[in-house]
Amino acid sequence: MSVDPVEAISRAVLYEGYALYPYRPSALKNRRRWMLGGLYPRAWAEAHGERWCARAQCLLSGSGEVEARARFLQGDDEREVGVTPSMERVADGVWRITVELRNPADLPATASREEADARCLWSAQAILRARGGEFISLADPPPHLRDACRQDGLWPALIARDAVLASPVILQDFPRIAPESPGDLFDATEIDEILSLRILTLTPEEKQQARASSGRVRALLDRVEALGADGLRQLHGAIRGPKPGDQVHLRPTGRADIMDLALAGKRATVVAVEVDFEDRTHVVVTVDDDPGKDLPGHRFYFGVHEVEPL
Repeated sequence: MSVDPVEAISRAVLYEGYALYPYRPSALKNRRRWMLGGLYPRAWAEAHGERWCARAQCLLSGSGEVEARARFLQGDDEREVGVTPSMERVADGVWRITVELRNPADLPATASREEADARCLWSAQAILRARGGEFISLADPPPHLRDACRQDGLWPALIARDAVLASPVILQDFPRIAPESPGDLFDATEIDEILSLRILTLTPEEKQQARASSGRVRALLDRVEALGADGLRQLHGAIRGPKPGDQVHLRPTGRADIMDLALAGKRATVVAVEVDFEDRTHVVVTVDDDPGKDLPGHRFYFGVHEVEPL
């Protein structure tokens, strides 16, 4: 059964920093939750220099509807609520979508940090899905739209052409969970192999303390201990990027000539990956519906960021 990439990436980001190695509640870095994107009640946040709201803007090409949901952690509970995005036309056939996330809780500025943490919306993010249109990448938008959006505490990344994740973690477009990864370690700044090996060195007493902290940490430890030699070997080394034989969609960003426009959105097959004298990588493809694809001169060169894996 395939996993929805939007849900997979959303939850990986949502639990980033939820618990850190060595996962014991007594460890200094686990005595207070360390997570990005926390939204506190407004009065308390303004008095203590914390954030109480966040905003993301993205661009939608074509007519259609956009559904938006906010997702966050409160305590150990995952919560999700619907939010209403605004739409404003910024160019012919292009709309600016704005979504704002706010913590509506009432908490006086004199409340303690512990009380504020209990009311905080941790790792707040927004998931946007389009019906009848496509989102435009903000990593490399058309020149006339480069200044059309402003972000405040969230960054919108394309997960699919009809789905955006606006999160406090800056992601490249079309991120994916590594297939070698057996599960979330709550710390994306660590390499799975190294962190898994570290976890195995914890003493029985340390593991017992960690397991007692939460069900998610207990499941993490059980999963790592069950990896075995084959599971650990799978974590060791992987080469990413397109390779000969891969099927891709073409997404030219330069639009330097009519050929870029003609090939945009086409399905193609990677036939080679080459590096030039300036150490730039080029993906060489043939277009699947090109009747002359087997003839000389019918190969096309694109940057790695201009091909989207199928």
